[in-house]
Amino acid sequence: MSPVHKLPLDIVHIIFLFCLPSEHNPYICTSEAPMLLTHVCRRWREVAFEMPLLWANIHVHVPKAPVMNEPQLDVFQARHIPAEQEDNDYGRTQYLRNLDYWESKIKDLKEMVTTWFSRAKGCKISLSLSQFANILDQTKGLSQVNEVVAVLLAHRAQWRSVELFASSPIIAQFLEVPTHEAPHLERISIKWQTPTDRTHNGSANKLAIASQEGLMTVPELKSLSLQTLPRNIMGLPVRWEGLTELIFDEYFVGLDAGRRFLPSDALDLLALCPRLVRCRLAISYAGLLSDHVADFHNLASQSGRDPVRKLVSLPDLKHFAVDEGTPLGDFFLCLDLPSLKEVVFSTAIVPVSDEIVSFPPHGVFLSAPPIHFPATTSPLIDLLTQCGKHIEKLTFDEKGLSLRDIERALELVPSLTDLIVNKQRSFRPSVAAGYSPTMNRRKPSHGYLTKGLLERLTPSPRLKRTEEYLCPQLISFSCKLTAPVSMQDPLIEFIRWRRQPWGEPIGNTQHPALQHCTIHFGSASMPIDLVGDIGQLKDVAAELANLKVDMDNFDLNVIYPALDEPFNVGEEGEGDSADDGAASSHSGSSTAASLMTHFVPRGRDMCAGMYGYGSWYASGGGGELRDSWFEAW
Repeated sequence: MSPVHKLPLDIVHIIFLFCLPSEHNPYICTSEAPMLLTHVCRRWREVAFEMPLLWANIHVHVPKAPVMNEPQLDVFQARHIPAEQEDNDYGRTQYLRNLDYWESKIKDLKEMVTTWFSRAKGCKISLSLSQFANILDQTKGLSQVNEVVAVLLAHRAQWRSVELFASSPIIAQFLEVPTHEAPHLERISIKWQTPTDRTHNGSANKLAIASQEGLMTVPELKSLSLQTLPRNIMGLPVRWEGLTELIFDEYFVGLDAGRRFLPSDALDLLALCPRLVRCRLAISYAGLLSDHVADFHNLASQSGRDPVRKLVSLPDLKHFAVDEGTPLGDFFLCLDLPSLKEVVFSTAIVPVSDEIVSFPPHGVFLSAPPIHFPATTSPLIDLLTQCGKHIEKLTFDEKGLSLRDIERALELVPSLTDLIVNKQRSFRPSVAAGYSPTMNRRKPSHGYLTKGLLERLTPSPRLKRTEEYLCPQLISFSCKLTAPVSMQDPLIEFIRWRRQPWGEPIGNTQHPALQHCTIHFGSASMPIDLVGDIGQLKDVAAELANLKVDMDNFDLNVIYPALDEPFNVGEEGEGDSADDGAASSHSGSSTAASLMTHFVPRGRDMCAGMYGYGSWYASGGGGELRDSWFEAW
């Protein structure tokens, strides 16, 4: 008998639970636990089947039904269709074949979900559902999908967490569940796929949200996440005072062109939730510039900074993420956040210089780049001025801050342990707050992490006091840097001196050793010819090893821009080309790390399509999305 078969049953149970995915609810597939464990051996299968906790989480993915007017063939097949078959009969044959396959898979899915719940044996369930309806016809395949949904609804008494990304008719069925029939429900997360379809149960969906006896009113609700909400959030019958986590990502614009979630609305909402511990809010963009430019000009030129309304106190709030889509003004000055430890800030408002760029009067719509008035500082500075000395984790988008604001932000967080400086890939529409009253546009002035700023973050033997360098408690650092040739030496010095442990003071200062460092070099607008300078690139891990830097228990990941040829550095390491770049990584187990192909991790998206029939039931993501906002963009 192998040693693993001699393990006590309770130890096997613990091992099995650690095998479950930590970032999402388990998929219905054999490539991951718990189903993977049932395909190892007979004993493991028996143990897994008799372990209800192993089946207490599930993600159900329902792809949309095929339709006649959508192409069902790949490019290769399309090129080899005989000319005589290129007619409606051929298209209908393909459609019927795809429809039969889809219906058979939906039937199998229903059976597998039923079996999964039977193995849970009454345990509280964490459920996530992603369902894709045809935008033009939500009723397509709805009857078959409803059979799967009926199985999920039948176990409502076991729900602990429900996460939905689905069409309005499906979501309405969940929201209509009476509150007393889901006594254990603590978390609701909903993203409406197509909330604008008024002709397909849109009215029923609205009524279900507002029902005084529906799912939104459960008394034990602790966490609420709403995205593309089809009605006013303030009208929901939620017991706000009991929430410890709130995530709100705007209204769906197409539903009501006049519906916006403005800073004043956010303050009203926060005032209803005094027990919040985690919160993320996306402040909506406003309408046409002509309706708001005067107000924004007055806002930017205000001399007094005292809040114009009563302070909202959130004594327990520790994690706060804000996406600024319209100028926040004095929003942060209206908040009292004594326990705040983590801040994530992104913005669609771009800082500008004093230089005025001529802009024609007819171009006053949102297609113009959203930019700040000159002399205004980012509202992030207001927040850090009040709470910065207690902040331990900070994430911000450097393109939304000026160079002055970035430096000021880092000066305000002396206790910072984790720093992420990122570049947002694209800005969503916003009010162009950088226009002057004469409708001239000011020149954008993006900030970025410069060589000088990196040097200010670097301790050195010549320093005499801790205050002479920024963020002395930093142990985790992640950012994107342009110009790898000119920035790699300052980066090496930064890591070198940040790796000094507690017991080895630098001058008269002491700081913890840096434990994690991720650097992504380059961007689409990189100001150098990287291919021409490829010979000057260095293997950062190897350089640090040559400097006798302690690399044990140090997580280092250096990502280089995409190259059209293999990336070779020195004699130590070499790598291959890749779409997203090559990376030099080091886990602390060797003195030098080879460069290898690396794909920058992307945020998991519940909107993902099918990966192929082999993982038909596992597509679409799902589960535990709330952490992604605070861990990475």
